[in-house]
Amino acid sequence: MIYLNKGDYKTTLIKVQNTLDHFDYIDNKPTKADVLMTMGYLEYTLENYQRSLKHFNSAIKIYEDYDDEVYLSYAKNNIGLVFAAMGNYNKSRICYE
Repeated sequence: MIYLNKGDYKTTLIKVQNTLDHFDYIDNKPTKADVLMTMGYLEYTLENYQRSLKHFNSAIKIYEDYDDEVYLSYAKNNIGLVFAAMGNYNKSRICYE
């Protein structure tokens, strides 16, 4: 995560994508969801909001499958932040209900 600490989000995203491929290969879905959350955050930081939403929604599907309510709430919170950044406050508000 040296690249992240330096603010090099694009390089970090590439490295994290490689990590995602690994967890996909070994079929470790809970950790894959965590990696998707990181990718969603990086895309959000880069203002790639549609890609960010895609990653967060993919994570939500996995968290729902594993009944992980804590991380499910984190993912929904992050989606609310993305919608707020896009200026879509009604959709953002719904994420917090």
